[in-house]
Amino acid sequence: MNLDDTFCFKLGFDKKKDEKGRVYYKKTYGAGAYALVTALEGQDDIADDAFHVAYHNEPLNVLMENDCESPMGGEFFLSNALEMTKNMKK
Repeated sequence: MNLDDTFCFKLGFDKKKDEKGRVYYKKTYGAGAYALVTALEGQDDIADDAFHVAYHNEPLNVLMENDCESPMGGEFFLSNALEMTKNMKK
């Protein structure tokens, strides 16, 4: 599976481009809660085998980030981040 298959089709992320034309993926879970899949720091392009996943939940003051080497690894990280914050109180 590639990033489009995992994040767009399976997990419902939107594929977007920033002001420089670089691709990234974003999914909003609610007010102030979202996940981003971007290129690794220092890299211009996102790749199936090297990318960064970040989960932000501003109301809960949570930021979880991880560099990943496979789409399945990114999916696993995001699943864990969502599960860990599911029962947190505002």
